[in-house]
Amino acid sequence: MGGWRNDGKNFHNDANLKGAIDLSPAWFQQGHGPSNDVHHPEVSRLLKSKSQPKEAAEQQDEDMEAVLPMWNSVYSSMSVMVNRASPAHKDTNGRKVWLDTLLTVGNYPWLHFLVPELGIWLQYNPGTVIALAGSALIHQVDGIDGDRACLAYYMRENVHRYVQVPLCERPHISDIARDLRAVQT
Repeated sequence: MGGWRNDGKNFHNDANLKGAIDLSPAWFQQGHGPSNDVHHPEVSRLLKSKSQPKEAAEQQDEDMEAVLPMWNSVYSSMSVMVNRASPAHKDTNGRKVWLDTLLTVGNYPWLHFLVPELGIWLQYNPGTVIALAGSALIHQVDGIDGDRACLAYYMRENVHRYVQVPLCERPHISDIARDLRAVQT
């Protein structure tokens, strides 16, 4: 997969460990989606069995059947990024009202998580957790000297549509008021 997410210039040159992996029990390959009946969600490459390519289609349902019971997250996907900077970007494939969750860990000096559209610079120390509408807001993390990993949890809209999970809409103040009235009575 190309693009900035795997571009070598975004990884810390002197790091002993660097790279990015994506994990999901079910997602569509790049450029494919539920609008075409030929394509179905697949288990991400690292979670697939070691079957030969010609056996992959037969193995796909068995891979999902094996992985789904172990997937202990409400999120449909997870990425692990090690010693990588993330240039200013919006995430794709999610909904603007969905929150992604990011956890940063490691041993590194001061670092900031930037949300330029809002003029926000958050201190991004090891152990920091951020919930962000990554499909709605441009965000970035610069490179650093040290060792850092980010675990990003997110959902893919096309998978939700494929399995016919209702998609949540933008919250409205009337929803909260209605719920408060119900609690008060």
